[in-house]
Amino acid sequence: MRKIFLTFILICSLFLVTSCSKKEVRVIRIYNCVDYIDEDVLDEFVTWFADRHDGEEIDYIYDTFETPESMYNTLRTGKTTYDLCCPSDYMIQKMIREDRVDKFDRSKLDIYNEYCSPYIMNLFDEQKVTVNGVEVCWSDYAACYMWGTLGLIYNPEMLAEQLDLADYDVTSWNDLNRPEFKNMVSLKDSVRDSYCVGAVLAYQDELKALDNTDPAYNALITDVINRADDASIELVSNELRKLKGNIYGLEVDSGKGDIVTGKIAMNLAWSGDAVYSIDLAEEEDIELRYNVPQEGGNVWFDGWIMPKGADKELAEEFVNFLSQPEIAAKNMEYIGYTSSIVGEDIFTLIDEWYGRAGNELYVEECEEALANATTEKEKEEAQEALDEAIDYRDNVAEYETFDLSYFFGDSVDDATIEIDTSYIDRQFTTQYPDEETLNRCGVFSDFDFKEVGRNEKVLEMWINVKANKASLALIISLCAFVLLAVGFYLYTKRSYFARKRRLKNSKTK
Repeated sequence: MRKIFLTFILICSLFLVTSCSKKEVRVIRIYNCVDYIDEDVLDEFVTWFADRHDGEEIDYIYDTFETPESMYNTLRTGKTTYDLCCPSDYMIQKMIREDRVDKFDRSKLDIYNEYCSPYIMNLFDEQKVTVNGVEVCWSDYAACYMWGTLGLIYNPEMLAEQLDLADYDVTSWNDLNRPEFKNMVSLKDSVRDSYCVGAVLAYQDELKALDNTDPAYNALITDVINRADDASIELVSNELRKLKGNIYGLEVDSGKGDIVTGKIAMNLAWSGDAVYSIDLAEEEDIELRYNVPQEGGNVWFDGWIMPKGADKELAEEFVNFLSQPEIAAKNMEYIGYTSSIVGEDIFTLIDEWYGRAGNELYVEECEEALANATTEKEKEEAQEALDEAIDYRDNVAEYETFDLSYFFGDSVDDATIEIDTSYIDRQFTTQYPDEETLNRCGVFSDFDFKEVGRNEKVLEMWINVKANKASLALIISLCAFVLLAVGFYLYTKRSYFARKRRLKNSKTK
């Protein structure tokens, strides 16, 4: 009996020793849009966190979603919890307003505070949301990740051919409705983005009454693209129905490839996707351009938020980690979108992509390729490429100076940059629009921000537009036409038989 008791004590002791020696590893759960991070940096974060926190081990779970709406629905079920999510601006506002997110301790976001663009910081401070009767700003609840504009990417050669012109620049949303471009245009199968286009078209006369360089224009365009009263929804519905009659179709992701293959010649696009398409088209010697039409549009933001109950320390440290310029540059290269982070690493990356430094770097790469060539054919090809690179650098390339101080602030010594003009109206200005362009771009709000229930109304309208559901007036007109047709048929049929009876009676007589 005594042996059994001692054995029991020994087993319990071993269990306690094992339990005490096994330290629980914290796990950060991250929920992000598909293809929206270089996943190699996730492992780097684990190492970086350990270096910052006395060797503490952590792990991560990384999941993805297709749209902010699907992300929201997943979180609302409560079946899955996350420490960080990355929705778009209007969804950020919605979740703040519904009190579904925790506040950041802004004093803990030391790296984000240092390197987030002053332009972005100011905008996030300016955006207000009312939570439980108290007005708060976005920057207390969200940290910006990527940003850009909504505009039109187009193939100028294809459009010019339709108009029998040498060249054509898209400057207005009305170009979407031009009959010459019928079935050459695609819109986003996204209620929020397509609603923006419909709203600008519906209120274009009001917008044209004010100069789009006037600082007051920004407030006006912001108001217009967020109007969701019954009258505005009906006006937007009418504009979207007109557009649907002229476009090739609606898409979510296929448009960025269709514009390259020539299936379409114009596409409603987010700036990051536009850069992807322009780069891809270059490989096929196809020129594409991108523009925010003169009437204006949307400047959008995707940002990190902490759903209620998040591990705030891990979440805030992950935001800090991503805010290091070298990590932000790595993500920019992988995604193709524009980071909200500034600093020398980002500025250097832009210069290498689009500036004078890029042309110098290409010459150096060609020289290295020539030095490493082994066969005569390789040497010949490398020499030809080098000659072309030198000729372009010295004789062909033209440059225009841009001042990016509005975005980079004092994070670099000199924010002016010489850009190869071949990237203007294309990759460079798509990623870094000038202040005049941004003045005519408003920020999206959640449609319920003024009156709860507006989201459902807008969604119902969008479903009807996509389903080609006819308006009440059209239905009444069609019914009237059918009744008239039936009446005419019955009348003529009655007259036919009446004539036959008269003919038969006359023969009988």
